Amino acid sequence: MVQQAAIDSIEVKSDEVDNEVDRRMRGMTQRAGGQERLEQFLGRSLLQYKEEIRPDVREMMVAEKMKAHITEKLNTTPQDVKDFLTGCLRTACQLSIKKLK
Repeated sequence: MVQQAAIDSIEVKSDEVDNEVDRRMRGMTQRAGGQERLEQFLGRSLLQYKEEIRPDVREMMVAEKMKAHITEKLNTTPQDVKDFLTGCLRTACQLSIKKLK
């Protein structure tokens, strides 16, 4: 999906990635009970860890933007899904009956 995003010129700005990494770090720090405890758990400084996860976070954000781009014009309703599945079930039942004959 990330490769297709590059083709479709879907980009994530560096400051968006920085904000997401910082948001994650704040949550992790809070759950760990402080920066020192988190660094001890990670076995490296937060700065090192942030640089380590930055490419993965960027990739995830690009994939999310691409997913949003793909689905932005879809207007599927629960009834559409129900109709589709009902049709699939009907077709499967018909095929099963034909096999029994």
